[in-house]
Amino acid sequence: MSRDRILQAVRAAQPEALPMPDMAELRGMAREASAEAFAATLALIGAECRRAASPGEIAAALPAGQVIASTVPGLPGTLDPFAVSDPHDLRGVDTAVVPGRFGVCENGAVWLDEGALGPHRVLPFIAQHLVLVLPARELVASMHDAYARLGAPDTGFGVFIAGPSKTADIEQCLVIGAHGARSCTVWLLD
Repeated sequence: MSRDRILQAVRAAQPEALPMPDMAELRGMAREASAEAFAATLALIGAECRRAASPGEIAAALPAGQVIASTVPGLPGTLDPFAVSDPHDLRGVDTAVVPGRFGVCENGAVWLDEGALGPHRVLPFIAQHLVLVLPARELVASMHDAYARLGAPDTGFGVFIAGPSKTADIEQCLVIGAHGARSCTVWLLD
């Protein structure tokens, strides 16, 4: 059988297109969209949730003597990631401070898009510690609500991050920070 006939047979054997199911009934099944519910989920996944009235309050709580790269307006770090041309130069970052667009109470995930990450997508993954900052009012109850809110993303890259990096082997030995941040703190701005 020739290549063209094989491809023609594959194209002809496509399944019938079905409409996406209505997910509206699932939206009410998740817990409420509250700062308390979000903080409780973060605690379960090994992250910390803190509240602040201003970026200055967050800056005062950041550890001294560390290399801190921040893309949060009004919250400067010790290293400006916008001044770094080679992403490999971020490998010495102790703490990355990045703004999130919204948080998901169901699983503690925070949506980050490339607009928040600055010039290098690697920033939240290469730092030893991750600090995510988002307005307390920007919480949704579930991933269904999160995807409804996202719609068609207007950026080329986005990621949900939930807590510190975690992995486990077949013997169920949990390792924190093997593939990314060893700790994650989410600051909710009031």
